[in-house]
Amino acid sequence: MKKHIYILLVVFCTLFVTTLNAQHRRVTITNGIGLQGGVTQFDIISDNLITKKGNGWLGGMAATVDLPNKWYNIS
Repeated sequence: MKKHIYILLVVFCTLFVTTLNAQHRRVTITNGIGLQGGVTQFDIISDNLITKKGNGWLGGMAATVDLPNKWYNIS
């Protein structure tokens, strides 16, 4: 139960800071969140190493920001 409270606290603080303090009103800033994922296959044939075939996965998150009319999105 405590873990849920900490996760909820982190989400609330992140949303509060992002919407109220981090964005200027003069320029429309567009924020985005991206989720990434993939499946991997591993099979190396080598005389020097002992390996065996395997499968795996990977995942990640990304944050994006778009500042319009800015050179390379530099503010």
